[in-house]
This record gives sequence, structure tokens and C-alpha cells, in this order.
Amino acid sequence: MKKNTLFPRLLLLCGVVAMSLTLASCGGDDDKDEPDTPAKPDAAFAFNFENTYYMWDAKQWYWYGVDNYPTENGVKMDNYPTGAASDPDRWCNTAELYKSYSHSLASYSAKYMPCYNALTWYLSDDIYWDDTTVWTLGGKQYTGGIWLKKFNKLSAPGSTASCDKAYSQTSKKDLLKGKPTDTSDYFFLPALGWYYHGELMFVGEQGSFWSSSTGDYNYWNTAELFYFSETSVGVSTNAYVRSNCCVAGSRPDHTSWFQ
Repeated sequence: MKKNTLFPRLLLLCGVVAMSLTLASCGGDDDKDEPDTPAKPDAAFAFNFENTYYMWDAKQWYWYGVDNYPTENGVKMDNYPTGAASDPDRWCNTAELYKSYSHSLASYSAKYMPCYNALTWYLSDDIYWDDTTVWTLGGKQYTGGIWLKKFNKLSAPGSTASCDKAYSQTSKKDLLKGKPTDTSDYFFLPALGWYYHGELMFVGEQGSFWSSSTGDYNYWNTAELFYFSETSVGVSTNAYVRSNCCVAGSRPDHTSWFQ
């Protein structure tokens, strides 16, 4: 699969995904409709995702009310949100959008995601890029994603209490290859890619997930996000335009992607 070397620049254009997550034991196609079952450590299992991407903290997902939206890389479709007036529910949260030196936290689809300060702590331990675990999006199979250590398993966990500001400090590290020995201490994030102007991009190659934090100080029209590719992982250092990005907030069951 062709890799993109312009990941940081392209992230300025797109957004993060909030999708439902179910776990099912691997097997043939018939397994897709089986009831959800918890994954066993070190056992083969498939992750299945409903296609629900959001602009930052939007009330509804990107393709809300639209049928047959794209689920393959490079496929584009109109009817994506274009403004707060025409798409008030699918458009990003505009709280304090036009106030310099302001800061606010999410109220809707990104509400249950960690704030910027909390996300930086996930970078304190080993992170694995896994290109063997199979997951599906829109009924199509993909591989590519990362294993992050659960917060209560981190060797040096920090405090998640201070979310009053999203400090844009440098937070980036390299990844290990493969899968952790004990997956029960970790959780999996898929490389879901994103939509930009109605086109799905980089599924299986890159992933990005909104935080609950807007940008800080003169980044007033942005929001912070967690991003990764095969070669690196980090928390945004300059934030990303919240109306251009279509990436993930909290899951539809109102829980965080992060554990």
C-alpha cells in the first residue's frame, strides 16, 4: 500500500472519526452478523466499525441523512456539510470560534474524548503499529492500526484532571512494529483515515481522533487531535482547523475510544 509522506500537512485539511466498535470472533463472512462478544487476549479477532466520521464536536456525523456514502479510498461524494447555516447539526461546534486567546471544551460528539493534556500521557509507553489485525469499515476489510497501553497500565500515568488549557507542546514518538505480547493491557485504534470535501482518504494507512479540547491562544479556530501513521504517533502540536477536518469524536455509545 502506498504510504503518504505528507501526513502532517494533510491533517490540516481533514478530520477525525467517531465510530461504533464491536468485537466478533474471526471466521467467514457469516461472523459479521453474530452478536458482540468480548475479545480474548492473544486470540484472533476482527474489529468491525460503523462508518461515522465527525467534524470537531458536531452534533451529528458527517454523512447524517445521506445514503450510499463513500467507504473506499479515493471515492468522493457531494452532500457533505459545507457551513453552519446549511448544515447546523453536521457542522463543527463553533463555540468561541471567532475569539482570539480563548479556549473551550467539547459539548457534543467529542465530549467524552480525552483532553489534550490527557492524550499526551498515552505517548509515555510503548505503542505498536499492527498491519495484521483485520477490521472492517462499510463491510470492507482493512488492516492497519495501533495498540496503545490502557491508561491504568501506563508505567508513569499522569493526571487527567487539568483540562483547562490545551497546551500545544511537542508530543510525538516512533512506533514499534507488530502486536504487544499481552493485548489485555492494550486497546486498538484503527487507521480509519478521514473525509476531505466528501472524499475518503488514507484508510488503512493513517488515523486521527479528536480530543475534547479546542486549540489555544491564537489557534482559536482549531481543535487538538491524536494522530498516527505507520512511522509515528503524536498529539497535534499546532491543532487543526475544526471545520476542515472530519475525524472521530466519542463513540456513538457515548464512551471514549481511549481506555
